Amino acid sequence: MALKSDFAERVKSAVDIVRIVSDYVPLKKAGSNFRGLCPFHNEKTPSFHVHSSRQIFHCFGCGVGGDVFKFVMLADRLSFPEAVKSVAQKAGIPIEEQRYKADEDDPSAQLRKELYRVNDFALNFFCKQLKATGEGSEARDYLKARGVTPEAIERFRIGYAPPNGTLLYSALQSAFGTSPAVEASGLVIKRDDGTGYFDRFRKRVIFPIFRESGATIGFGGRILGEGQPKYLNSPETHVYSKSRTLYGLNFSKDAIKRLDYAILVEGYLDAIGLLQVGIGNVIASCGTSLTDSQVRLLARYTQKIVVNFDPDSAGMAATERSLNTLLENEFQVKVLTLPRGNDPDLFVRNFGVEEYRRQLRMAPTYLDYLISKAAEKIDPASSRSKVEALNWLLPYLSRIGNAIERADVSHSVSTRLGIDDPLVRSELGRAARDRHSAISKATVERLERLRPAEVRVIQGVFDRPDFANELLSFWQEASYHRGLSSERVFEAVLEALGQEVFDSEAVIAKLTEKTDQELLMRILCEETEPLTPEIFADCLGELKRIYLEKERVRLQHEIKAAETRRDASQLQELLRTQQELVRQLAALTHR
Repeated sequence: MALKSDFAERVKSAVDIVRIVSDYVPLKKAGSNFRGLCPFHNEKTPSFHVHSSRQIFHCFGCGVGGDVFKFVMLADRLSFPEAVKSVAQKAGIPIEEQRYKADEDDPSAQLRKELYRVNDFALNFFCKQLKATGEGSEARDYLKARGVTPEAIERFRIGYAPPNGTLLYSALQSAFGTSPAVEASGLVIKRDDGTGYFDRFRKRVIFPIFRESGATIGFGGRILGEGQPKYLNSPETHVYSKSRTLYGLNFSKDAIKRLDYAILVEGYLDAIGLLQVGIGNVIASCGTSLTDSQVRLLARYTQKIVVNFDPDSAGMAATERSLNTLLENEFQVKVLTLPRGNDPDLFVRNFGVEEYRRQLRMAPTYLDYLISKAAEKIDPASSRSKVEALNWLLPYLSRIGNAIERADVSHSVSTRLGIDDPLVRSELGRAARDRHSAISKATVERLERLRPAEVRVIQGVFDRPDFANELLSFWQEASYHRGLSSERVFEAVLEALGQEVFDSEAVIAKLTEKTDQELLMRILCEETEPLTPEIFADCLGELKRIYLEKERVRLQHEIKAAETRRDASQLQELLRTQQELVRQLAALTHR
């Protein structure tokens, strides 16, 4: 079947290109026309124009342009007849077709059309297997245990692939014969010996994957029981591309546009768990970090997003990878890490939808999230760790071009990582200006600068054996050397002091890093005044003060986090610890 000869022109005259394009790209009025970010190439300044009077679009950045059909052809990767039908459907215009020989001359369009039919057939097959067979009971029990309601099963067309390896293939063969679309769909796999085909999905809960328009384009299957892989997806086909698809967008696109933000989760069940309780603006990446194509697809509806991946290490890594793509496309990003190790659908079942909404409202910006991750993963008190922390953060922070925002961020980084604010501000400015992703050698040297108290205490132990017991007694209270530039030197010294006889050569032998050996030599060779017991005691007090100050900064952050979580019991404990720290610092000051 082909469209009637004059149908395209009648559709074109009946629709407004601005309304069609605005379903894909947020547009703003610019004089008598409209402007937005081009969906066909990455750009930060809008150069994509839609002319309402001429009913055409043009991008001055990449040069692409044309009428409403050309736009839909490029945006949805459709042929011209498919684009005409799509525009007609969007405008509510009945499609008029006639038999036409040229329709048979476009094999790609014919294959795509047949693939949609094959996928719809498989969708109904899987749904029937879940609902009406005894074998489907295990899948039904699994879904019930995961909190998926019967209404959600129906809405999201969840199904079941039986363990019989040829049941779907036999059904497809009966319905479509030798159609090439059966193999091209990826639903069946050709046997190595060439004797036939077997089903790709076996003994799996099936989640159909839809285009944002609602057409069935692929499937994802979660295995029941033991076996690998845990999740199996359809391969790339003429209608399905994983890197261009966001699961659930067909259900959530209207809510995303209305609320002007999306919630990004990892898997099918995360998205379904939220959608079925009324969180309507959810999409899933299905366990992968975002691609540019997926982000550009989402940008048709919003440029604000809350990333809520699972709190395990794989989820955190996916979050950090996705941040790069979102920030490159100028999205406003927040990151929600749910407490108590819950993924989204489990959290809603355990604590309710209103608590999830509260967590959403409290979600930190991506910068707050990254700074917190740096402080958690890296010891912020260690000079070398500070270098690592800043280098880990700089690729993200270098995107901050605004001087006022940069100043706010530098203060947050300096507070959390215990680095002098002017130093952080200087590095952020340099990174934003020059797009550097590592701090300068001069900054490293400043961060690793030895304090006089470190030098005097280590020298004292080597020069005055009578100071050894005082040092050991002092270190029984806490690990005051933690975070010092000479931390590893102190560890070697303390270990050697624990032996019957203090051996300076043993200290050097314990320092396996050449840089630590050189640091010890530098300390021992530095010229200083003769050390008295009073000066030695003062130096120990200074090391304690430095340690307590760092602990005070760390506690301030933990107190703020406990207040945000409204964790009253932990907050009380932290406040008691803070009071004790303040008391100890005051005692040191008034000595």
